[in-house]
Amino acid sequence: GLTEGRTYTGLSAASCLAAISNGTSNAASAGDSGDAAQERAMRFLPLSNWQLGFVKVEINQLADSLTNNADLLSFNQIQMTDLLGLNPDSAITLGFRADDDESMHHPAYGLRYGDTHLSFMTDSSLLGLHPAGLLHVKSPKTRYLGIRHSKTLGNWTTDGQITYGHAKGRGSYGYVRGVKDIHAMGFNIATRYRLNPDQQLLFSVSQPMRIERGGLVFDGVIGDLVPTGRQTDLTVGFTHQLNQDSTLRTAFTYTIDSKHYQGLHDTHVMLTYSGRF
Repeated sequence: GLTEGRTYTGLSAASCLAAISNGTSNAASAGDSGDAAQERAMRFLPLSNWQLGFVKVEINQLADSLTNNADLLSFNQIQMTDLLGLNPDSAITLGFRADDDESMHHPAYGLRYGDTHLSFMTDSSLLGLHPAGLLHVKSPKTRYLGIRHSKTLGNWTTDGQITYGHAKGRGSYGYVRGVKDIHAMGFNIATRYRLNPDQQLLFSVSQPMRIERGGLVFDGVIGDLVPTGRQTDLTVGFTHQLNQDSTLRTAFTYTIDSKHYQGLHDTHVMLTYSGRF
């Protein structure tokens, strides 16, 4: 469902209410407030024997696009260029995010000050998604903020970036009655060590943008959009510049909680060659 990437087809309305009741009493006994416990218990969406059963497929598709999507925005995807130089070390920057059809929309603005880059962008979506049909959301809007800094010490160069997204929206003619503010965050840090002028090693840790808080409000329940896992990519790479026109790159990546599904791991090996013939 919307909360844990699973379909609650086995839950009847009665069993869902029992789950809500048990979750509330357990959380309350642990010292949580009644409101917080009730909200957390509302993660259970009864998709059978209830009106949301009519939109079960749409709800699961929505979950795949938001909750368990590891390809939400990163400012690494946007090439920022200097728009107006303020002094030799700082400038106002501009970039564009490509839509699904590869057309360039959604301008991103930024400020470069030395080795620190600040970027921000706004678009009319819920983290890039436009819920429609029976799950239509009215006036969606997302604001993004990114901070990147790089530092070089000897043969070591380190880059770090944090991206934050805040999405809002309103209920419309469908089943969605409202949107609890969505907060999402991701980060990556990469360190490169130059062995010699032609070879360097790469070590990186990356967590793609993930929803940290937020949900969709239906009649009587809230679909929690927070996933069960947190994807983390651990990468070791090697780059060898063969000559002025040719470069060989290889990398090994181990992924924990792939697509933010808890316990789902994956590995990738990449070998690329770029050059002119």
